[in-house]
Amino acid sequence: MAVTTTAGMVKRWPTATYISSWNLYVPTCCCQGLNPHPRLERREAQPPGQRTETEQQNFSQTHLCIGRIRDETISPYKLRCESRLTRASLTPPLSACFYIFRLFDHVSSASTRELCNSLFLTSKYPNRAASQVVMANDKQRQIIRQSRPHVLAVSFAGLSGHLNPLTCLCLKLAEEGVAITVAYPNSYFERLKPAKIHVYASAGIRVVGVRDGLAYQEYLSIDTPRQQCEASINMEEVLVELARTTAAESDRPITCIICDVFVPSAASVCERLGIPEVAFWTQSAVSFAVHLFAIENYVSLKDSESAISKIPGSPALSLRELPTFLQSLDPSEYYFAYLKKCFDIAIRCPRILVNTFQELEGATLESINKNENVYAVGPILPEQGRSFIDLHSATDECLRWLDNQKPRSVLYISFGSIALVSEAQLAEIAAALESSQCVFLMVVRAAMIEGGEEARFPVGFRERVNDSDRGFFVEWASQFQVLSHGSIGGFFTHCGWNSILEGIRTGVPFLCWPYFADQLQNCRCLVEVWGIGLEFKDDSGRPLPPMGAYFITRHAIKEKIQELMDPSSSSSLRERCKQQRIGAVKALLEEDGSSYASLKSFVSWLYDAPVSKPICLNGDHGSEKEIHEATVGKQTVL
Repeated sequence: MAVTTTAGMVKRWPTATYISSWNLYVPTCCCQGLNPHPRLERREAQPPGQRTETEQQNFSQTHLCIGRIRDETISPYKLRCESRLTRASLTPPLSACFYIFRLFDHVSSASTRELCNSLFLTSKYPNRAASQVVMANDKQRQIIRQSRPHVLAVSFAGLSGHLNPLTCLCLKLAEEGVAITVAYPNSYFERLKPAKIHVYASAGIRVVGVRDGLAYQEYLSIDTPRQQCEASINMEEVLVELARTTAAESDRPITCIICDVFVPSAASVCERLGIPEVAFWTQSAVSFAVHLFAIENYVSLKDSESAISKIPGSPALSLRELPTFLQSLDPSEYYFAYLKKCFDIAIRCPRILVNTFQELEGATLESINKNENVYAVGPILPEQGRSFIDLHSATDECLRWLDNQKPRSVLYISFGSIALVSEAQLAEIAAALESSQCVFLMVVRAAMIEGGEEARFPVGFRERVNDSDRGFFVEWASQFQVLSHGSIGGFFTHCGWNSILEGIRTGVPFLCWPYFADQLQNCRCLVEVWGIGLEFKDDSGRPLPPMGAYFITRHAIKEKIQELMDPSSSSSLRERCKQQRIGAVKALLEEDGSSYASLKSFVSWLYDAPVSKPICLNGDHGSEKEIHEATVGKQTVL
């Protein structure tokens, strides 16, 4: 089969590309921009398993294994998808061919995509005819592309803590063959490096910037939350236009929007486009349940000492421990009204995805899943320990420093990307670290002091730490990578949900110092429900108010650090951390895991989700008859 390259030269592909034991091999030239290769003319007469050693060596020099397709990887939802297109049961080789088509579909080079037209597969089943494998003309390929679900993912404006898990979720969906377009707020998109965008593209994720009217901020000012809410409310026209241009540029219409619960404008966009909306909750199931309960029962919660105690899996919460923007309990107040609108929309969505897992919050998930539309798909974490939204330069120096420390000896200190502390409080932390003789790795943001000022430690503190090699300071670090390191023995944290999931996934115990939003209830769960964290308390044994509302002395900080890092006093804490880590790994990574099954079920729903025929590039819709004819009635046998 001849293929014309972009330079106009005609090259001849080998007529056979084999899958043996479900290894996928592609001519090396496909991965080199269609560069000539001296052995391209050689035809493979035998499947890989039947080659001589010399033939196998030659084959390895001309072909690249770009993936492994095992029987269990070609899962029922993929077969169901292909069956829906062809109205016929598919043999593994054919379904594998569709799978390969997805792998190549995001590649911009038309010549490379043309390889899908020449795939010739043989499987480990010798009685199956390889000629079943087909890909046809441009119109047929376009219809098949349009039959794939195409998700537009929309995050809450201006917060990487919302954008990170959404992007990681999109990566998992892309691995399952779902086409993905992620709408980045311009305030973040403009800071993305070309290399990062290339990483997204290679994973099959298209990233586009959208107007949000916000400037990137190193710290959260008093006006920022309202500006973010306003930006999320006013995104309707921007998203509709994005959906139209995306369909035009990719020949594939948007078939579903996955949006942060805090983006209420997505509902009207979905209604106008005739597509379903999926709500994504980036926080805990307890936080979701608390929001619902407070919004529905605000009248009975006016007393500041009253507690929410009726939510399964949640400790009793006072008013001050509610999420910050719920505490007014006044439906006429801006933030409360905004949250009510968001949740009124979210609970009507056909699917709600929650970044948690059954083994951690099973009772709470059951309580909010009355309509059987809630899917726990967490813990959603950066792949291979690397954040996809790394706006700061991750340093390998701290990892090399950790390599020289004893196992479980280092306290990791990070208060997230938003929390602010006073200069006096920072001095108390420094004094506690020095007097405790604890080895530590501390993240010190440029604008972490109240008012956005640069962090300043007491005179001589950094020098003494550096001279003794008892500590290491970084402006930012790849947190999941750091927590995964064997020398980390504790995590002094602001209790952001992403940080909690990373700590649970790596089996590290917590010292909790919440700042705002959902972090106070997260702290309560870590300490009272899951038993994997310590917290600061007053003289009467009551939990202290959040960071910034109460001054914690160096003595109190030192005492808790020593309790956390002492193996004898924290042995039961560490054992519970170990069990939660096992649960987190099983939930998402093992085939019988709860989140693994939920994600597969959700992807299956995406393929079958009802769509009111969104408009394509030319305004036409691929009918069921056209799809059937393209994939069955007009097959081109190679």
